[in-house]
This record gives sequence, structure tokens and C-alpha cells, in this order.
Amino acid sequence: MSVSRTCSTSGGEAKQWPTSLRHSWKSAEPRKSTVWFSTDRGGTRTRPDDGSANAVRVPSKTLLQALNEESVTSIDALKIDVEGAEDTILMPFFQDAPQSLWPRFLVIEDTSGLWRVDVFAELKARGYREAGRSRQNVMMER
Repeated sequence: MSVSRTCSTSGGEAKQWPTSLRHSWKSAEPRKSTVWFSTDRGGTRTRPDDGSANAVRVPSKTLLQALNEESVTSIDALKIDVEGAEDTILMPFFQDAPQSLWPRFLVIEDTSGLWRVDVFAELKARGYREAGRSRQNVMMER
């Protein structure tokens, strides 16, 4: 997962995101301390632990935890591409985060066939509207 290069912090200054934070967000599974990743046909997927030899256990944190640790107070834009886990990351964030922390603009890979929750319907219920589409992504704004 990546975020725009700069964000406002509680002190009001613009902050460049450290590389380590971007990497830790790739494992931002909700309310879990670890996530299992496996490789398949050259890609990487999050998945339940099934004991596969191709699996790697990665410590994780929620999106809200990562933002709080960095004292982020607002998000202009957020792009999320987590291979079908968008619902498991975004829905807990929107349930727990104050509205002041909700991104004004989202770019979400459309892997809705893999989701347990209709993320687009949930975002619309929270005041987002579809601003555009590309081949694989949906842009939402509020």
C-alpha cells in the first residue's frame, strides 16, 4: 500500500514517508498481529495460514495503528492495492478512524470478486462517490 509522498502531521508540517512505513503497510491486516503471504504464479497474496511451504509469516498492524504511530492527522489521497484484501483493511479503518482522518481521495484496485464486504457500497454510504475508473482501479472522492 502506498500513500501520497507527503502528509500533514499533528505539528502541521509536511512529512516525507519513510520507506519502512510503506513496507509495513503492505501487511496492514485488520486486528491481527501477523499475516501470511504466499507466492503464486509470480505474485504475492495474503491468505489464511494453511501450513504451505511457500508461506511467509509477516508481523502486521492495522492501517489506523500505522497512521497513529506516525502522528498523521489528515490524508489527501490513498492508493490501496493489496491483492483482494482491500475490504479487510479498509472496513475496520472506516469503522474505527475519526472522519477527519478519512482520505479525501481513494484509488482502490477493484478486486471486489474476492471481498466479503462490498467496499464500494460501504464507501458510498460514508459519503464517497466514484470519480473515475481505469482498467483495474476505481477512484473515489468525498
